[in-house]
Amino acid sequence: MAQESQSTEYLCDFVYLDRDRAALYFAQLDPENGTPTQVKRTEKHGGQDADKLTVGIPKLMAKEYGGGTQFERSIEGQYDPSWLIPIEVMNRLDELSYITTDLEQARIGRMALLTGSMRVIDVRFLKELWPYVGDMIAKQASDALPANTPPKVKQQTISHARKETDLMSGVISKMPHSLQASFTVQGKRIWTTLRPDNMLMNPEDLALKHGADIPGEWRLLGIIDALPELSSPSPSSAPEGFDLEGGLVNIINTLRTFMGRQSGSFGITPIAIFRTIKPV
Repeated sequence: MAQESQSTEYLCDFVYLDRDRAALYFAQLDPENGTPTQVKRTEKHGGQDADKLTVGIPKLMAKEYGGGTQFERSIEGQYDPSWLIPIEVMNRLDELSYITTDLEQARIGRMALLTGSMRVIDVRFLKELWPYVGDMIAKQASDALPANTPPKVKQQTISHARKETDLMSGVISKMPHSLQASFTVQGKRIWTTLRPDNMLMNPEDLALKHGADIPGEWRLLGIIDALPELSSPSPSSAPEGFDLEGGLVNIINTLRTFMGRQSGSFGITPIAIFRTIKPV
């Protein structure tokens, strides 16, 4: 039986999957039918049961009367196609030349399927740790002083560092803390945020098992939405006086530089992140 079954080149082991976005593309590829939510299969088998009735003395004057009963058997099964949609979408988009695998051809709004190494950084767990991080920075500032530093100067240094770190940690704790991933592909860096609801592997398990760098060769399907910049974003040239828009622009640019995509990285909206499992 194994030789007669259809062979599968490899399995897709998803760590991240945006099924809503995949279903959206599937519906556009098949606008007449939309996205299937359930598949129903029915198999029917029919035939006739033959009955024979013998009348008379057997072997001498017997006569057979033929009859039978028509019958039909059906087997019905219902299947969930949602897990097949992402793979079907990738195959269809590739056939229609929607997907590029070369970053040199990447443009904003293009879809790419890229292969490389992956790093996952869960910034969310730092939210409650920033006050302790401030204490660590203050202690490092104290330890960096020469051994013969007078106690008064040393205490002033610790106090000053603690005030600065308290202010910094207070501001940072109110900033967005996201689940982030970066990929190294063809010598270039790609940055993205990940929606926790779309994770098929627990980020905490990945961190405790591997740290930040997840071993293996990973494939990333997504929409390119930011290209590397030649320089960091410049401050807003606001007119004299208070300018709300200019101030917010500067804050957002600073926030992006500190906790988001670096200027030399690509930005991508991920649809699927997976590795392949091949038969032995």
